[in-house]
Amino acid sequence: MKRYLAVFAIALCVLLSGCATNESKADRLFDEGSYREALELYESLEPSDEISLKEADCRFWLFVEYAREKGGVTKDYPGKNYKVSVEARQDGNLKCRYESDLSASSSGMLVELDLSIPYHQAEAELQGRANTNIGYASLNEKGTGVLDLGTYSLGSQVKWDDYSASGMRIDGHATTSGKGLISDNSSDVRSLVSGIKDILIESGTGATLSDLGFEKC
Repeated sequence: MKRYLAVFAIALCVLLSGCATNESKADRLFDEGSYREALELYESLEPSDEISLKEADCRFWLFVEYAREKGGVTKDYPGKNYKVSVEARQDGNLKCRYESDLSASSSGMLVELDLSIPYHQAEAELQGRANTNIGYASLNEKGTGVLDLGTYSLGSQVKWDDYSASGMRIDGHATTSGKGLISDNSSDVRSLVSGIKDILIESGTGATLSDLGFEKC
C-alpha cells in the first residue's frame, strides 16, 4: 500500500511540475509577444481563474496586433447610417469611434462618440459630440463621461459628467436648452459597443468584449 502511495505521490509531483513548467513557458512566450503560442499553452493547463485571466490577456493582445496591422478597423452599417471603428495604440489602449450621419438636403443630424478603452483598467473615457441643423435652427452638443466596463450592460445610459448644448432656435434666438441627440446616449452607446463586438468577431482572434473588460455584455 505504501508503495502505491509513493508512486502516486511521485506521479502527482511530476504532473504538477510539468504544469508549472508549461505555465512558466507560456508566461515567457507572452512576455516575448508570442501571444498565439502562449494562448495554446495556457489552454492546455488545468483551468483556474488565474489561467483564464492570462488567456484573456493573450486574446486582447492578439486583437491589438490585428487592429494595428490593419491600421484600424471599420465596420459600416449602411442601412442604419452609422459606422464603428477601432484603432489600437502602441500601449494597448483602444480608441473606438461611433459616427452617425442622418443628413438630408435641408437638415442634418450628426453624432460622434469616442470611447477610449485602457488596458487592464475598469473605466473607459467617453466623449460625445452632436450637431443638429433643421432650417435656421441648430443645436451643438458636447459631453464627457466615464463608462464603467464592469457594470455596463447593453442599452444602459452612460451619465455625462459634463454636458453642454448651445445653438440657434428657429426664431433666430440663441438657446442653451432643449433635448439634444446625445442628452440620452443609451441607443448610440449600444450601437458603439455592439459594433466593437462585431469587429472582434470578424477579427478571427477569438477576442470578446469580456477580454476588453466588459463583464455584462
